Amino acid sequence: MQSDYSPVAGNFVVSFMPTKIQKALRSAALYLLLSVGVIHLAWAVIATYQQIVDAVKNSPNSNAFLVANAAAVANLALRVENRSGDTTSYNGSCCSGILQMNATNIAAFAHVTPAVYRTWSLQAQIDAWTALTVSALGASSVSTLRSMSTFDGMPTDAYMQLSCIQMGIGNCQTMITSGRCEGWRDINGTSICRMAAGMQGLTYTPGTGTGTPTPTPSSTSSNNSSLFTPTPGSYVPLGSSVSALLDASFTSGSGVSMASVNTLIKTILLSILVVFAIKASIGAWGQYQAGQMDTFELKQGGKRILILMMLMTLVFVY
Repeated sequence: MQSDYSPVAGNFVVSFMPTKIQKALRSAALYLLLSVGVIHLAWAVIATYQQIVDAVKNSPNSNAFLVANAAAVANLALRVENRSGDTTSYNGSCCSGILQMNATNIAAFAHVTPAVYRTWSLQAQIDAWTALTVSALGASSVSTLRSMSTFDGMPTDAYMQLSCIQMGIGNCQTMITSGRCEGWRDINGTSICRMAAGMQGLTYTPGTGTGTPTPTPSSTSSNNSSLFTPTPGSYVPLGSSVSALLDASFTSGSGVSMASVNTLIKTILLSILVVFAIKASIGAWGQYQAGQMDTFELKQGGKRILILMMLMTLVFVY
């Protein structure tokens, strides 16, 4: 029996092995590579515009306002919060899912952890978000906007009201009290008016901010609780860690979370290591059977492959 060796990329052609075994090993390696390579895509559920619209309309928690403005919700998801449409997305600091609900609201309205929430279907995530939003629609800040026709030059339409809720009704009240759109902005410089414009694909132009600021209401709706401050969105509180701010900025600019990119890089690296380990094992066994490697050398090679597999585990876990 002989073993032909091709030095290109360490490729061993083990001629002494039965053809069926060679094919089986090669098929197994290819299957493993493809399986690991697409694991991230298989895990992720990418929602389309129409699917989000339908989910909002079909949600048992939606009211007439949300049903009528389901398209605006889809724009909020895909133009502002989650441009990839990935229901498993996490912005690296606070928020998860298709509409980036924060951990507090996930606990209050989905009754699960953020990690579990990210595994939920599009419809289930939308159901939790609609329950939150319907409750927040009764907040005094939203009611104040609804009673106006414009605020600082911006129409107080469904886009503005949804942005008020999404950025936090407490923050929205701060904006209203200031009398201008730029009276409150998040750490990324995004104001409620900018979000409303972004939902429509428009470029926001700051208003003059003239006029008498709306006074802070003396009483608030029973629905205006701490559960909604901050509400779902990309807002990162002042005082957050540098890594959290970087994560939020990366997600805001790219539409993809750093966690998702990290997972994809690990998947690619793991796929390469798996193929290398399989090829090295086949090659070492071929040399041993051909008399080109003794038992001691085979064991040493086995130890090296074992170390490689341990490294693969570390890469995947960390």
